[in-house]
Amino acid sequence: MNKHRTYRVGDHLFTLNIPKGTLSEKELTSYAPFQTAPVFQTDSAFHTDIYFQTNLSFQTDSSFQASPYGEEEKLFTLTFTNDVESLATQTNDSGSLAAQTKNPGSVTVPTNDPESVAAQTKKPKSLAAQTTPTANLEDENGKMAIFTHSDGSLTIYLTTISGCECCRLRITKDYHTAKAWIGGTHSERRYALDTTLMLLYAFASSPHNTLLLHASAVEYDGKGYLFLGKSGTGKSTHSRLWLNHIPGTKLLNDDNPVIRIIDGQCFVYGSPWSGKTPCYLNRRIPIGGIVRLSQALSNHITRLSPIKAYAAILPSCSHMKWNHEMSEAIHNTLTQLLQNTKIYHLECLPNKEAAHLCKTGLQA
Repeated sequence: MNKHRTYRVGDHLFTLNIPKGTLSEKELTSYAPFQTAPVFQTDSAFHTDIYFQTNLSFQTDSSFQASPYGEEEKLFTLTFTNDVESLATQTNDSGSLAAQTKNPGSVTVPTNDPESVAAQTKKPKSLAAQTTPTANLEDENGKMAIFTHSDGSLTIYLTTISGCECCRLRITKDYHTAKAWIGGTHSERRYALDTTLMLLYAFASSPHNTLLLHASAVEYDGKGYLFLGKSGTGKSTHSRLWLNHIPGTKLLNDDNPVIRIIDGQCFVYGSPWSGKTPCYLNRRIPIGGIVRLSQALSNHITRLSPIKAYAAILPSCSHMKWNHEMSEAIHNTLTQLLQNTKIYHLECLPNKEAAHLCKTGLQA
């Protein structure tokens, strides 16, 4: 019997169909954002007593409570499968053949998790006979090959840095329906689950005045403030400076907050994707300002013109820039955001003076 779970992020809904043997209950409950009870405490500067909110967790459709913020969009339905070869790209979708990866080979399966054993009985073939990808992407955790088919659907291959495939994902052109196989070790499967849901959310929510942003976000005095920048710029560091030196500041999300425009108002939400900082808060807060950070020898803050503000935010938006419809949707949302939100550039040092200058500039 299939399990059906409904999930809420940014007041959007999506459903997971989980046939027996594809994704175990243990994996679901050990995946931190799906928890419904406090599971840890920490004395770090980032947070204390973080609770995983019940309405950000898996819940059955029959018990799911409506959003207090009005109408919700049903974004997509994702079904898990053990038939990995049903998700293969076809050589007649394109011309040349490329993109090689290793087979998963032998995998480590928890002996007390029989559903995980069943989930890995079929292993994928090599990608050596697959078509040329539309895009190859890579970060510190893994590599992604995205293939576009003649009918507009997508197939995505996700591999670890070592080259072992841990996820294969097929998505319809409208992003409303998807099917995924995940495999590998326990940590690889968790990485695959996390990445799959984040990708689907970013793609499917883009037509609905929604942005999944690579940023760190804090809450202060009832408003949300987002800090953007290239990797290594110091987004998390700057959030920590606010937490340490500006009383009343709380961390909302440290890697991928969600922005939505609702009736001309701009809101920031926590999300299940918070990078290395486990902060999964289902909160909605009006945006007080957005700041692009860059390292400098002194602290200086400047409000950006609309054109410079657009250029400052666009690189942090999760989307397929080569897809015209998605890019147009992102453009429309960004335009509304710029019309209703102050955008700044902060050249800064990693010190408390930078945090206070930023706060003063944002509230001016």
